[in-house]
Amino acid sequence: MVKHSQGSTKNVFAIAAMAPALLTGIFSTQTAQASSTTDIHYCNDLLTRAEPGQDMVRVGDMRLKASALRNYRDKLSSPTSTRAAIHPWTATWPGGVVPYAYEASVSSAHRVEFEAALRQWQLVANLKFVPRTTEVDYITVASGYDGNWSWVGKVGGAQELHIQQWSDTGIGSQAKYLICHEIGHALGFIHEQSREDRDNYVAIHSENVDTETFGPDAVYNFDIVPGSLNQGAYDFDSVMHYRKDTFAQVGAVTIEAQPAYSGYQDVMGQLNHLSALDKSGMAKIYGAARVISGYVRTDSGVALSGTTLRIAASSPYRAANPVLNATNGSYAFKGLPSDTHTVTATKTGFFMLPSVQSVSIAQANKTAIDFIALQGTRISGRITKSGVGVPGVAVTSRNLATGALVTVMTSKQGYYGFSNVPTGAGVSYRIEPSKTGYSFSTTTVMPLNESTPTNYDNVNFTGAVVPATRSTEYAIGPSGTAVAL
Repeated sequence: MVKHSQGSTKNVFAIAAMAPALLTGIFSTQTAQASSTTDIHYCNDLLTRAEPGQDMVRVGDMRLKASALRNYRDKLSSPTSTRAAIHPWTATWPGGVVPYAYEASVSSAHRVEFEAALRQWQLVANLKFVPRTTEVDYITVASGYDGNWSWVGKVGGAQELHIQQWSDTGIGSQAKYLICHEIGHALGFIHEQSREDRDNYVAIHSENVDTETFGPDAVYNFDIVPGSLNQGAYDFDSVMHYRKDTFAQVGAVTIEAQPAYSGYQDVMGQLNHLSALDKSGMAKIYGAARVISGYVRTDSGVALSGTTLRIAASSPYRAANPVLNATNGSYAFKGLPSDTHTVTATKTGFFMLPSVQSVSIAQANKTAIDFIALQGTRISGRITKSGVGVPGVAVTSRNLATGALVTVMTSKQGYYGFSNVPTGAGVSYRIEPSKTGYSFSTTTVMPLNESTPTNYDNVNFTGAVVPATRSTEYAIGPSGTAVAL
């Protein structure tokens, strides 16, 4: 059992992890044979420490499945297998969907901290952290008395993730990224200094480990884990890297940057951000996080700030919600997983068109999810083709009494609207859509001569593509007659 110092930032790394390195057995064929022999050695070394009667190997704050490690070793040992053909021995979460549940030991304040850490990973990768309902495979979060630790990757069933050092235990704001570290393990990351190529970048001084304080097993925290697929360059700045003096005797170091990288000696082990490679490594595994963005404008195209926008979906957003849009009318919801989200816009005194939008995100961001803000007596509607909105249609409102014309353009979703439409005796309007290459259903006359004018919404039109006119070219034949080409 590794002991942990509650108030010390030095030994907060009973955590640690790797963002640019994922546990997997997939490597290039060029290094397959040499790496296989080395990996077998690493596997055997780790398996000698398998927990008696349990399918578990401890490597510091990481928990590895002994059966998966053993299977990986046996495949490497097979004369018919090449290392390049080995499949990952630690699984990630399919589709980025990660169910989780809190044990009763986690207070409401600590749950808020954990949710904030989930948000950091959700901002950079296509991850959907969902409160567990009936899922068989899920993470159970505990407020542990036995340190900060997690299983690596998806192991099946209820897998534990323990946090001992919350913000109120003496480490303050560093707690957020300590939790990020453990979540990184659960998502499949190992420690940066556990990469197979780590000796090119750092030297491990196991002789400096303080075994009296942390126990004889503390030296195992610095083991290399076989089968790492390194997502990028060695990252001294990773939130998954140990400090230089983790588990060290007073005044000593356990990790020393190689001479060529000595400038990173005091960079290792930071707990205040996810590094650039942490972010890109996670996104490479699960895909990039998605964004929904757009503008709120009046029917004349003027930006309308101060609009309240709200997002909802099957998975929690974990950020400010609702939000107010910017002075230029823009808004954005970032760090969204692939899902169907609904976005609503409201502002006192305005009618929003549409009032709500359903947005399905798959492989790309959704931009131009725009709203049109209308005031006063209005005429509004949508122009579609085969059920899909047609953008860029010029829609003209013609006052049949005065001949006055007002033209607006449809939004990307095909919506249009007119605000503050003049009314009065004998006043009617003809609504005329127009776009090159399209024909539209019959224009509509809207009477607005009632004593109490009525708003006309859902003044919709259906468009059809006009067949392209085919021109025929001719040439003069031998007999002087015109011949079609």
